[in-house]
Amino acid sequence: MFSVRTLSLALLMGLATLPVIYAQYRHIRIRSKLPKTIVEWRSPGEKDHEDFENIWNLLGPVLAKHGWTSWSWRGFCMLRPPGGGPGSLPNANGYIYAGSSAGLSPFEADRIEIWQYVNPLNRAVRSHEGRDAVCRIIVVGKEGRNALDALRRLATGPDTLLFENHVLPMLQEIHFQDLILGVFPMTGIPMSWLYGDSALAGTDSSVGDLMDMFLQALEALEFIHSKRVAHRDAFHCNFLVQWQPNSMRHMEIPTSRPRVFLIDFETAISFPETLSYDDCLCTSAPFADMDSYAQPIPTMVLSGQPYSPFFARSLPGDLQIPLHEDFYSGTRRRSPCPGNGRNGSSSAQDAQEYSRCPRAAVPTDTTDVRRPG
Repeated sequence: MFSVRTLSLALLMGLATLPVIYAQYRHIRIRSKLPKTIVEWRSPGEKDHEDFENIWNLLGPVLAKHGWTSWSWRGFCMLRPPGGGPGSLPNANGYIYAGSSAGLSPFEADRIEIWQYVNPLNRAVRSHEGRDAVCRIIVVGKEGRNALDALRRLATGPDTLLFENHVLPMLQEIHFQDLILGVFPMTGIPMSWLYGDSALAGTDSSVGDLMDMFLQALEALEFIHSKRVAHRDAFHCNFLVQWQPNSMRHMEIPTSRPRVFLIDFETAISFPETLSYDDCLCTSAPFADMDSYAQPIPTMVLSGQPYSPFFARSLPGDLQIPLHEDFYSGTRRRSPCPGNGRNGSSSAQDAQEYSRCPRAAVPTDTTDVRRPG
């Protein structure tokens, strides 16, 4: 027979495990309501703001446990700092700046008051200490391991201190069930917004401004290639610029230049750093469904034959920055009518148009092939 003391200890131990069991049950319940694949996460439900908000509301307790709070919904694909009304701004973090003290354009003022996103893989968050950052879904189940490997190699550790490393640092990994989220500093806008047909009203970049950005972008790719990482989606929309120098508006050469950061390693692949470039080969395309991919696709990628993702270290490999007439026209573009968005449209209209970029594809599990002996 068990003694009263033994039974009492067993009862106490059982009661002590109840919070753990409840927490595990709660986590399973939360995970069951979240998207099961990266494709589903990119385009949940009916693709309206309620579906976008629901999945991050479910993750609210997970973010809070790790010291983060989601930004507040403002409009379609737009967020604003938590607890702030119109005119509230992100807190300084060393990565995002408003621009020159000489004055902000309506676009610049609107840009720093709101944070726009293309799909709900990303979320603006604020730490309990007031730091603003972006949380991104990296791994869902077995998907995204290549991206995580690349980010751990490039965006963490001592290499983040190197000036030629333009990869946006990963501040934290958040593990929840089969999900891994990365937290990155909040920084500026895509380079694609500053020139060419994608340029937004209120941008006044000079040729010198843009050339400095392009040189930094090339330096970024040179560095990740030296670490045997191929981005495989290095178009100008995946380079973020800290602020707009707007040299043409101020009609002076700025003494400081914005830093350019490389982001979005969803399609990246990493090779052993000891391999030569010639031995780093792929046999599959970056995305499983290349028909929905919005960018030009090199023929070799779709050939089914082994190819180098560092192809000539230039077009059409991992240097996919179009240097054509749009580059020059982008330095002279003006909106035909006043407004905060592209061609005079409102920022809400612009955000809605930008969010419809056809990127509903998911990267394949890329196979690397080493050239035989």
